[in-house]
Amino acid sequence: MTRRTSPTLSNPSPDHLELAKSRLRDVLARRVVATVRILEHEISDTGGQPLEPRILGMARKILVRDGELTEIVRTNHPSWFHLPDAARADVNSHLAKLTPLLREISRQAVTGRCGQCLELSIYRALCAQPDVQYLGRFLDFDPTVPTRPKKLYRKEEPPRHFGNQAIQGEHRLDFLYLHPTAGLAGFEAKNLREWLYPHGNDVKRLLLKCVALNCVPVLVARRLPRVTSEVLETCGVILHQTLNQLYCVADKDLAGNAMRQDLLGFDDIRVGDKPDARLLCFIGTTLPEVLPVARTRFEKFKDLLAAYAHGKIQYTEFAGRVLLRAAGKEEADWEDDSQDHPHDDYY
Repeated sequence: MTRRTSPTLSNPSPDHLELAKSRLRDVLARRVVATVRILEHEISDTGGQPLEPRILGMARKILVRDGELTEIVRTNHPSWFHLPDAARADVNSHLAKLTPLLREISRQAVTGRCGQCLELSIYRALCAQPDVQYLGRFLDFDPTVPTRPKKLYRKEEPPRHFGNQAIQGEHRLDFLYLHPTAGLAGFEAKNLREWLYPHGNDVKRLLLKCVALNCVPVLVARRLPRVTSEVLETCGVILHQTLNQLYCVADKDLAGNAMRQDLLGFDDIRVGDKPDARLLCFIGTTLPEVLPVARTRFEKFKDLLAAYAHGKIQYTEFAGRVLLRAAGKEEADWEDDSQDHPHDDYY
């Protein structure tokens, strides 16, 4: 049996790991304590030499293992990290200030409004296209009036079936988009702070639903790493990064506190559900242009997408077969020869 390791899962170089360790120490020396998401925003979301979250995760685990970083584990809440020599009084003071805010933005009511906020933004962008055909709408939403304060809008979801093709269970896509020549595309909106890697459950669920309906997957998320585009775009998946996390206008004050540099520092938060110029361009121009090519790729790799989404093959084999097929090479039997790939739980 041929043994290969997918190049998309190659471990970072020692230099990258050392750089990640250094940046983690620098951020914690300044912030005293931080969660994984705070560290990612400070290091991965900014410019300069890119260090993706998976590299930070590996470096962080090494530092904790070697006693160079202290982890505070709290049941049902994210872990906090600080340097071992940080003064206990400073650590406690920062935790007392930051923990309630983090708990508040994690409440289900807030996250629910955040999730709908991105869907509303996409819906507005779809409504702005005069001739577009799509399924999925907000029944009591009027884009000409101010956004409702706190109560969620009623959503008419796209159907779970199209002809004889159907999604199993109660899962649905956020929107279905009909292209005149490429057919259906299925939208999934993820307004999360987490970078979405191709091995994640959110991505797998999107693939599962789109394979079932034979529609080209469209993923809209805040941040996507290179590996996601390298593998999934090869398979016809269409990706769009918002680069912002949207907050409902009802949570404006909470969003302002989360953005403050002396608090969580999430300064990429944007309040409101109006689509920005990038999203309008994606929906109105980019999507209809790229869909025919994406459809061709989707048909070529649909069997691999289905096997991966259904759990019949693991990520390493999926990615390896995708790259071999894309290069026109024979797909050999696949056996992963590494037990330390970044698709493991690096958080």
